[in-house]
Amino acid sequence: MSGGRAAYTDATKVLELTEHPGWRDGLRSGKGDLLRVIMQPYEMIVTGNATMRLPAGEFGPATIIAADVARTNSTKPATSQFADISSEEYSVTQELALFRRNVHIDHPQMNWVCGRMTAHCRRQEKKIEHPRRGSSGV
Repeated sequence: MSGGRAAYTDATKVLELTEHPGWRDGLRSGKGDLLRVIMQPYEMIVTGNATMRLPAGEFGPATIIAADVARTNSTKPATSQFADISSEEYSVTQELALFRRNVHIDHPQMNWVCGRMTAHCRRQEKKIEHPRRGSSGV
């Protein structure tokens, strides 16, 4: 993790990074205006101009539920081996990543826009969910 300014609060076990904060874990990376890490239980929240880049293969095999997704391009040439996701905010735990508000997914096999996306990570299976039309999106 990096940022121009860091503040840690021992009472709440929260680390906040500002001034161009970012994170990297192998080939995965992300950034935003504010990066907040809650130490127990572990959760990382990235707010404002939040982006994440990860290997495209981490979305597959996937089961996609996409009732409210605007598919801007369902197939495109595989020029990149990465998926780029942007939103107004996302949070990541050991089990899932939740992207909220104005979510854009640019993947070698798709280009989608939606209001919310949840990626569940399991041993061999990854599942991406989108709320159905009419559900309350955060």
